Parts: sequence; structure tokens; C-alpha cells
Amino acid sequence: LGSNFVYDLEIKGTKWIAGTEGGISISNDNGATFTNHDLSGMGGISPMRVLSVFSSGGVVFAGGSNGMYFSSDNGNNWTKQGPSGMSVGGTG
Repeated sequence: LGSNFVYDLEIKGTKWIAGTEGGISISNDNGATFTNHDLSGMGGISPMRVLSVFSSGGVVFAGGSNGMYFSSDNGNNWTKQGPSGMSVGGTG
């Protein structure tokens, strides 16, 4: 995990998406292993605190300490949505 402090967890089958103190962490094997995404380089705070996560289809939404992000490829690549400096605490 990006951090041991998890704010939110979305579980869809074998896919786990965790919003953490250190970004977003995604597991495709029921939480056995995780790939971490700190969302740096997109106008975010590095690492960005992710307060909430939500997924629908192949789209993942993450709200955190510096705005809203989304991924249309199951969390592999991220795009910032909306203004910087805005904290988002709920996505779904």
C-alpha cells in the first residue's frame, strides 16, 4: 500500500482500490499485492492524500487533498479534473 493509513476502500470482485495517505493503491488479486499511484506530476500534492475512491465500469474516481482525479483505464493512468487546491472528500 502507498500508506498504512487507508481512508477508503472500494472492492469490485478481485480488484481492491484503496485511497491512502500516500495516494491510491490498486490490487487485482484480492489485496495480496498492490500497485501504488501517488498522483504526482498532475498538479497534485506529492504524495496526495486520497480520501475517497469510487469505480464504475473501467472508470476509477479519486477525491483527495488536492482535487478530483479519474482514470478511464482501471487506474493505470490518471487525469486531474477541476481546480487545484480544492479538497474532495466524497466521490460516490
